[in-house]
Amino acid sequence: MTDSPNRQVLSLALPIVATNILSRGPAIVDTAFIGHIGANQLAAVGLAQLFIFSMQAFTHATAIAGTVMVAHRTGENRLTLRQSETSGNFTMALIIGLSISAIAYNLSSWAGTMMGTSGAVHEHLVDYLSIYWWFFTFKLLSFFLSSIFQGSGDSRTPMKVIGSLNLLNIALDYGLIFGKFGLPEMGVRGAALATGISETLGASALFVMAIRQGLIKFELRLPTREAALKFAKLAIPVLGERLLNITTMLVFARMVISFSVTAYAAHMMGVNIEMVSLLTGFAFMQATTALVGQNLGAKKPEKAKLMAKRASFISFGIMTSLAALLLVYPEFWVRIFTDDKEVIFYGVKFLSYAVWCLPIMAIALTYAGGLRGAGEVRYVMYITTGSGWLVRLLMAYIFAFVLDYGVDGLWVMMPVDWIVRATALYIYFYRRDWTKELV
Repeated sequence: MTDSPNRQVLSLALPIVATNILSRGPAIVDTAFIGHIGANQLAAVGLAQLFIFSMQAFTHATAIAGTVMVAHRTGENRLTLRQSETSGNFTMALIIGLSISAIAYNLSSWAGTMMGTSGAVHEHLVDYLSIYWWFFTFKLLSFFLSSIFQGSGDSRTPMKVIGSLNLLNIALDYGLIFGKFGLPEMGVRGAALATGISETLGASALFVMAIRQGLIKFELRLPTREAALKFAKLAIPVLGERLLNITTMLVFARMVISFSVTAYAAHMMGVNIEMVSLLTGFAFMQATTALVGQNLGAKKPEKAKLMAKRASFISFGIMTSLAALLLVYPEFWVRIFTDDKEVIFYGVKFLSYAVWCLPIMAIALTYAGGLRGAGEVRYVMYITTGSGWLVRLLMAYIFAFVLDYGVDGLWVMMPVDWIVRATALYIYFYRRDWTKELV
């Protein structure tokens, strides 16, 4: 008997939820441990993670392109071609990862200065990044390899691998940050080293498993011209979208830090607190991309639309429930990360605005994933970047600095931004001609 649409969505999405949370685990653990050292270290690591996230534009671009291509070939049942294309795309991902690592390593200090850091915050920032960039290539490959498993319908393998290595990361984090288990006390440098080691081992394990399951060949080869063009057509708009969105986040963070380092530390801590909910939304987005791609590859457009609709309903219910937990007990979650009274004050205020984003984000992310699965990567880019720049930045600047509402004027624009995105993506999804194939 064929599984119901709800069951298909959940069986693919829930392991991705776990994988995403576990993938984010190193950053959350870094923040939790470092937050108990001092506000300067917390602000530095939070900003470092923002820079890393900005470079993950390339990570997400290669991962989404990989998911869509694998999903379509899986739906078509062309497994030999799938293996060949994936092997070539892996080589491209490796080259991209090495290039980004080298560039980012040499820009770390400059980027910190551009964001307005100085003194101890700048020093801790450079300490963290000077170690982390040596391992970034493995992070990119880990995302790419996870995406090809997910595109083929297997979301459990990445979950198991990353879950196992997260336990190692926690132990290494604790040991290298505080000097436990006979390891040197390295502070923020120890946090970066622990994360890098765990992500390197994770990428290596996924690569071996992908070879064993026939998803990829053990060879370095460039893709064919046709596959490379298809990969680029999918990846470049996603890259553009991510880079523009990350620029939005950096400018937004720069506006927050202009009020105080404490407000910024609370902002980044709040992002980590709500990350479990955010990663749930991202998981349903990824699952929807794979399911829509598989069904379009199998020439079932109506089922592709149904999958996106069911995924949206389920994601909305889960993220609304998680938002309620943050809304009812905000100070409890904040105190997990810090004992600083001023950071707690700003952290609770941040959550009072951020929780309203989550249910709306469930809708926006799911339909964005569905459109990407159909190859509509450009439209998603136009909507997300347009709303980010016009609502989150322009309107936030007016409210915070012109109308003088302060940091509240910035944070209130976060849910407004997501309302605009969700509305535009939802309308386009149902107005789209689903007989048209872009991949």
